[in-house]
Amino acid sequence: MHVLNSLPSAPVAWPRRMAQSASVWLFLIFFQVAALQAQGYVSKHFNEESGLPEEYIYTIAQDNRGFLFLGTGSGLVRFDGAKFKLITTADGLADDFITACHKDKHGKLWLGHEGRLSTYQGNTAKAIADTTSIQSRVVAIATDSYGDVWCASQRNGIFLVDSSK
Repeated sequence: MHVLNSLPSAPVAWPRRMAQSASVWLFLIFFQVAALQAQGYVSKHFNEESGLPEEYIYTIAQDNRGFLFLGTGSGLVRFDGAKFKLITTADGLADDFITACHKDKHGKLWLGHEGRLSTYQGNTAKAIADTTSIQSRVVAIATDSYGDVWCASQRNGIFLVDSSK
């Protein structure tokens, strides 16, 4: 068995190279993390001063054309990215208080109210006539894989809507 009793006569270069390499890696990692932290989301606040008819929003949906629709206590608000347009019972809604909103596969917006339903497609609002069985605030609307429209009420269960009419 042979035992080495002394250090090699030439200096070992690998610790210095590793230190330099580690410094470079730490430098790169620091700037990558700093760059990630510097990237933020652009945000803009919209309120009554910017044209929003009411600041309390109950529901939101987007149609196939890219418009955002906001359900408020004053009606349905269409936002095109710059201007707000208020749609109310004068335009054909069943009620101005919008509690739920859902877009079906055909691009039609279904709107829930206090015991009532409306639809909005294109530029036409329409109140659904026979919704007397709901008798409670509509809190959610969904479509199933067959395209059937379902409404959940606050106090009276769920309802299947005959959307063929």
